[in-house]
Amino acid sequence: MSAGTIGTFICVGSSGNTYARQAWFTDAAGASMRFDQGAGVSATLGETFTTFPETVAIRDIVITTTATPAATTFRLTLNGAPTSQMLSVASQLTSVAFRAQLNMVIPAGSRLGGIMTT
Repeated sequence: MSAGTIGTFICVGSSGNTYARQAWFTDAAGASMRFDQGAGVSATLGETFTTFPETVAIRDIVITTTATPAATTFRLTLNGAPTSQMLSVASQLTSVAFRAQLNMVIPAGSRLGGIMTT
């Protein structure tokens, strides 16, 4: 993104609880996303991972629309290791009215993160 932007991961736990985690999507390829741990999130604030108290499924990732995305894709990481889950920034923007529902399962206690890839 042109200067980085905020987004939200919306997850549903095996108990039916819904979790929303704010994340900072940086504009630099190779940089880690940052997650709000209670004090806000920005390019320098937050952790590079988030955890959930139960197994969850990511249902949606909503990224605030920006004028000129610089990073076009991001890869999710689990416990510090890259996963096969690579997503397009453009398909997750708030301006996309009908995003496909996601169903990415994250085991309880796992450290979910992300890396901007291009």
